[in-house]
Amino acid sequence: MDSYVRCSRFSRGELLQKYHDEEWGIAELDSQKVFAALSYQTFQAGLEWNVILKKRAGLDEVFFNFDYNKVSEFDVVKINSMLHDSRIIRNRRKVMAVINNARIVKQMHQVGQPFGDYIWSLVDYEIFCYSNLAEIDDALNILVKRIMKDLKQKGFQFVGIKSTKYFLQAIGIINGHESDCFRYNRRLTE
Repeated sequence: MDSYVRCSRFSRGELLQKYHDEEWGIAELDSQKVFAALSYQTFQAGLEWNVILKKRAGLDEVFFNFDYNKVSEFDVVKINSMLHDSRIIRNRRKVMAVINNARIVKQMHQVGQPFGDYIWSLVDYEIFCYSNLAEIDDALNILVKRIMKDLKQKGFQFVGIKSTKYFLQAIGIINGHESDCFRYNRRLTE
């Protein structure tokens, strides 16, 4: 057992700890990685995060590491095959939402608006940092709703309030780390 103090909700199990320690909340601008983070949140809706982490290798393989160019080209044959693949979350609505979202991200790139830049431009490349989760819920509700509305206007699917908030935390826009967590002040480095 390590001696790190980490966010309490990530203290159960190696997969959660590794994700927390190495990825969650670190500022990410790379469009493919930002799209992957959004896609993981799509699959997570209604499930425990541990389920996604256990299925992550399969999701990455089946969705070509969330290469939005490849995912945007999935056809009916590919979709039907995927829905029988036990390595992923086999929910048709979620699979279709990820494909839909990939098509939007691809279109954005084609007109010179990289997805990572688009998301971060919505907050003027600012990181929102609060000392406790209650503050996050209260103070950032307006921000999350604004970004969710913008995503929906562009046609993105499966972008509710919770999934949008968790997505923004995952890519580092919202520093959701607890103030005593060792990652709280190191979110941009490592």
